[in-house]
Amino acid sequence: MVTVAVLSLATPASGAAGSAKDTAQATEYVATFAVPHSNAGLEEKFNVRLTSGDDIKMAQDILAKRAPQRIPAGELIRGFSDVNSSYSWSIDPDTFTFAAYALKICDVMPSFVDTDGYRNVESYCPWHGRLIGLTPIASLS
Repeated sequence: MVTVAVLSLATPASGAAGSAKDTAQATEYVATFAVPHSNAGLEEKFNVRLTSGDDIKMAQDILAKRAPQRIPAGELIRGFSDVNSSYSWSIDPDTFTFAAYALKICDVMPSFVDTDGYRNVESYCPWHGRLIGLTPIASLS
């Protein structure tokens, strides 16, 4: 397996007793990302379950343009699509981050993650992926 390193610049709010990743969150969200295809005008979308207060706040800030777009990154869970129903994989919410930098090896279209060519890669981090939506899980029922 190939392990990929990412650098995240997201930090917990100052004055907090600890990272929101360390505390249970009452609300979970589905973050929708678009990844532009090399053919102009085409894009693929994928979804990630956000469970961390830090990640949810960052997503809200990105959509409100209070923070720049970041690279969506995390470890893959194969054979379990969760909120990513268009594919046979999902990103583990416990490893998800909005990264500032990532290695090229994990930068592919979402549909390529399902192919044999990506089988030995454990992480996904599309460099040009951009957050386009954030929906509370409760409102999806």
